[in-house]
Amino acid sequence: MGPLETARLALRSLALQKVRALLTMLGVVIGVAAVIAMLSISEGAKLETLEQIRVLGVNNLRVRSVKPVITERKEEEASRENWIFEYGLRFAELARFQTLLPDVELVVPLRELRKDVWAGDRKTDITVVGTSSHLAEILNYRAQAGRFLTPSDEESLRRVCVLGSGARRKLFRFQPWQGEDVKVGEAWFRVVGVMEDKSAKASGGINLPDLNNQIYVPYATAMGVYGATSVKETTGNFEAVKVEVDEAILRIRSEDRIVPVGRSLRHMLTRAHPQGDFEVIVPLELLHQSQRTQRTFTIVMASIAALSLLVGGIGIMNIMLANVAERKKEIGTRRALGARKRDIRRQFLMESVLLSLIGGLLGIALGAGGARLIQLAAGWQTLVSPFAVVLAFAVATAAGAVFGTWPAIKAASVDPIVALREE
Repeated sequence: MGPLETARLALRSLALQKVRALLTMLGVVIGVAAVIAMLSISEGAKLETLEQIRVLGVNNLRVRSVKPVITERKEEEASRENWIFEYGLRFAELARFQTLLPDVELVVPLRELRKDVWAGDRKTDITVVGTSSHLAEILNYRAQAGRFLTPSDEESLRRVCVLGSGARRKLFRFQPWQGEDVKVGEAWFRVVGVMEDKSAKASGGINLPDLNNQIYVPYATAMGVYGATSVKETTGNFEAVKVEVDEAILRIRSEDRIVPVGRSLRHMLTRAHPQGDFEVIVPLELLHQSQRTQRTFTIVMASIAALSLLVGGIGIMNIMLANVAERKKEIGTRRALGARKRDIRRQFLMESVLLSLIGGLLGIALGAGGARLIQLAAGWQTLVSPFAVVLAFAVATAAGAVFGTWPAIKAASVDPIVALREE
């Protein structure tokens, strides 16, 4: 008896007991769906992390000015006094980075301006950033329309600005932006360009800036117009904080030099800033840490899903053993009509494999739908990869073959004479 005839006979036997067959394959369906859904979550998290690192720049280092802890104590002690506190990176330090660290190609300053932004009578909560013309190059950030800042803008202290895609929608909505001005604090800036959309969600402990919700102005212009001191007024007193550079982005020549340069940079800044008012962020280290975490997460989830498939396989074996006991007369009749032991063994093994195959297909559909539902309900990015589908389907088929072997052997070893006497 050929494989096709055996498959038809196995399908006919399963069709005679549809409910039992459906309940038998339920464990496999749930196991495969669990594998698909869990691996899709892991793949989605991996994509999110890669997108975050791409926005930060794998070959970049970031140094941020951090308000030191001593500042908090000083605020409590001098709550009724007027004082100016200075901390963080200084602009003059950035040039020394390139001088003392030969592997540093570019250094880009970022200065956040805590100012209200107006377009006509519309006020928005957009972040204004003073930076250099190299920001677009160092972040691989392109202008969708118009242009980005240029060196001549910085040299001439021009009052021009470039909008992120989200900032453009908030300020002008569906109106044209070309040649329009926006008011930042008390100063006006001419819009000269709009940047491409560069969306990435912040997660996994990575503090990701929203580039779309920013306006970029020349750093020299920002310092000339607003200075380094920002003032926060309260009842009866004020707090003035002086920060020249909120953040600096350093591009490193080669990937293998990123971690050593990061260590050297931390050592250099520790000596220059004993109060610890800085933070060095190495996106490459964040990527490696995230990959290690995701590998552990994937192993745990795959193990849980494998247990589900194991339970499903045991369920198939139990039902098939019950089938052997119930169908002894059928087995005896087939043996009396000339069927050989291997034909009986092949039929029962085929029934187990078909249960797993059908359960695997249903599980793939359920897992893909579950992954989509998780994305919609929880807002997590998911991705059903071909690898996950092939893996789950292969494991399910293997489970059917492995757990169906013993019932098939039991069926083939039934004595036909004894089987024909069964009532």
